[in-house]
Amino acid sequence: MFLIFSDYMMFGEIRLQLPHSHFEETRVGKILTQSQQIDHSELERVLVQSHADVEASEAHGLLCGMLCVENHIDVELWLGQVLGDYDRNDLLVMEVRETLVSVYANTLAQLLGGEFELDILLPDDESDLGDRIDELSRWCQGFLFGMSAAGVSNVENLPGDVGEVVQDFLDISKAGYDSEQDEEQNEKAYAEVVEYLRVGAMLVFNEFNQADESDAPPTIH
Repeated sequence: MFLIFSDYMMFGEIRLQLPHSHFEETRVGKILTQSQQIDHSELERVLVQSHADVEASEAHGLLCGMLCVENHIDVELWLGQVLGDYDRNDLLVMEVRETLVSVYANTLAQLLGGEFELDILLPDDESDLGDRIDELSRWCQGFLFGMSAAGVSNVENLPGDVGEVVQDFLDISKAGYDSEQDEEQNEKAYAEVVEYLRVGAMLVFNEFNQADESDAPPTIH
């Protein structure tokens, strides 16, 4: 296998109790009405079009890391990380920004939904496995940077379950592909790690946001 996480793949023992209220249902509904579903290939297309410094997987990991720490993060903070200084009146930038805002809205709604709905934006299963593993590593790199950008000063020394998950993400960010191993085993291991990222990200979100009942919606212009 390209990476072994036999000590961590214990999804059945992870229990999440996300904060839930009428406000959260309303907030999610409002967010979703503003967005359209964007997949990895579409996100990659607009990022290349805009000459962004980050690729799709890293950009989405960055967003997830920021939102998992603070779910009221202004969308402009993420856009600034992805696009740098940009002219909001430029027609090309306006198209790119619209797509990125949809990604932000969808991701936030999935995290707030609390039903393990988070969709990790990675290349589809028809893509080369080695490429998918590289993108998975970039997603983790983005997630860790996003946590730092949202105010976590030292992501490598967090306590408890969150600390273990983040350390796993750090290890996964260094993953490589062993082409000499059985292809079926590699595919199975890849699927397990992707599922672990989904569950792990939700656990991080829960720990950082469980006391957050503020009714201030995120800023989306």
